[in-house]
Amino acid sequence: MPSDLKKALPRIPILKKDKYVESGRKLAGLHLNYETVEVFSEVVIEGKTNPSFKVTNMKHPKKGVLDKNVLNMDITITNIREKTYEYVVNDRPAIQWIMTSIK
Repeated sequence: MPSDLKKALPRIPILKKDKYVESGRKLAGLHLNYETVEVFSEVVIEGKTNPSFKVTNMKHPKKGVLDKNVLNMDITITNIREKTYEYVVNDRPAIQWIMTSIK
């Protein structure tokens, strides 16, 4: 056992339980009720009359155009907010993870 642990007591912070319980409830609410959030109405899904829903390669139409995603030859999603790319997981936007996993 290291000598400094023999001399000093462990430094465990005193937690205010109520704040952690409240934060946990909010987090659980987000996880459980994500389907009840109002849909962003400005996003437009454009498609043919009888589209194919098979996603072959999700991509942006041009380099640098982030407000539009092409799912396949029949379906395009437009008017995607820039804020969507602010949600980052492991140094990449979450939407980029989804786009690259479909290839």
